Amino acid sequence: MAYYDPNDSDMKIIKVEYDVKKLMESLRNKLWNIRQAAANALVKIGEPAVEPLIQALKDNSHTRITAIWALGEIGDKRAAEPLIQTLKDNDWHIREAAAIALGNIKDERAVQPLIQTLKDEDDDVWLEAVTALGEIGEPAVEPLIQALKDENKNVRWGAAQALGKTKDNRAAEPLIQALKDEDKDVCKSAAQALGEIGDKRAAEPLAQALKDQSKDIQMEAAQALGKIKDERAVQPLIQALKDEDKDVCKSAAQALGEIGDKRAAEPLAQALEDQNEDVKAEATLALVKMKDKRAVEPLTQLLKSEDRRIRRKVMNILIEIGELAVQPLIQALKNEDSYARYRAAWTLGEIGDPRAEKPLTQTLNNDTEIEVKLFAEKALEKLKTKKAETKPNP
Repeated sequence: MAYYDPNDSDMKIIKVEYDVKKLMESLRNKLWNIRQAAANALVKIGEPAVEPLIQALKDNSHTRITAIWALGEIGDKRAAEPLIQTLKDNDWHIREAAAIALGNIKDERAVQPLIQTLKDEDDDVWLEAVTALGEIGEPAVEPLIQALKDENKNVRWGAAQALGKTKDNRAAEPLIQALKDEDKDVCKSAAQALGEIGDKRAAEPLAQALKDQSKDIQMEAAQALGKIKDERAVQPLIQALKDEDKDVCKSAAQALGEIGDKRAAEPLAQALEDQNEDVKAEATLALVKMKDKRAVEPLTQLLKSEDRRIRRKVMNILIEIGELAVQPLIQALKNEDSYARYRAAWTLGEIGDPRAEKPLTQTLNNDTEIEVKLFAEKALEKLKTKKAETKPNP
C-alpha cells in the first residue's frame, strides 16, 4: 500500500514546486492583498521561487511590481540582470521598484546601470537609485567618483549623495573638489557627504564653504563640520554664529555643540540673547552639551515657547541635566506664564529632587490655574513615590 512519507526528499521538492506554482497564480490576482500575501510566502520559500519570479517580470505591471519586490527580498543574484533590464521600463513604478530591489541584492553589475538611472526624470526613481548605490557600497565607490565629473548635473548630484552613504574615505578628496561644482545642489550634497564620511581632510574646505553666498551650502557645511568634529572648524563656526541668516546661525550653534570645544562657550552664551527663538534654543543645547551652567536659565525660559517641538525638547534636556536644573525650575513655578509654570512642575516631578517638594506644595495650594495645580499634584505624587523607593529598609 502506497503512502506519503513527509521525510522523503523527492516528495518535499514536489510539494515546494506545487506551492510555488499555486503562489505564482495568486501573484497574478487582481486584489493587492492576495498578491502581497503570495509574495510574502514566495520570499519565505526563497531560492526555488527565483526563476518563476524572474519569468513574472514579463507579466502585467501589478504582477511585475510584486515580483520585483519579492526578488529584492530574496536577494538572489540571478535576479540582478533581469532587474537591470527593468530599469529601462516605461513605467516609473517599475523602475523605482527595480532600483530598490537591486540595492537589496547588492550585485556590482548593477552599479553602472544605476548610475545611468541617475538621469531619470522621475524624482522617486532618482532617489531610489541613489539609495541603491549607497547600499551596494564598496564596489560602487570608484564608478561614483568618476560620475562626479559627468556632464549631467543630476548624475553628479546623485553620485555625491551616494558616496556619502558609502562612508568610504576614498571619496573625500573628489567630494572636496565637488564643493566647487557650478551647480549648488551638487555642492550641498558634497558637503553633506563629507560630513557622513567624517574625513578630517574636509575640515578646512568646509570651513571655507561657510562663506559661500548660498545659505543652503553654508548650512550643510556647518552641519558637516559638526559631524567631523575638527577643532580647526571652531573659529569659522563662531564667526558663522554672527551671520545675517538665522538658519545659518542655528546650524553653526548646533555644530559647535557637537564639537564641544570650550572656546565656543562665551560666543554661545552671547547667542542666548538672540531674538530668534531657534538660534537661542540651539545655543542653549550646545551649552548643555558642554555642561555649561549658563544654559539652564534660558532653557527654563523656553518652557513658554509656542513651538511644541522646542518645549518637548527643552523639558527632556532639563530632566537629563537633573540637579543643576532644580533651582531654576523652582523659580519658573512663579513665572507669569501659566504654561511655563505647569511645565516646570511636570519637569520637577520627573527629576524627583526632594528640594522641589515645598515649592510644589505652595504651587498646589496657591496657584490660581487648575492645570498648574494638577501638574503640581502629580509631581508631588512622583516625589513621594521616589522617596518611598529610596527609603532604606529597617
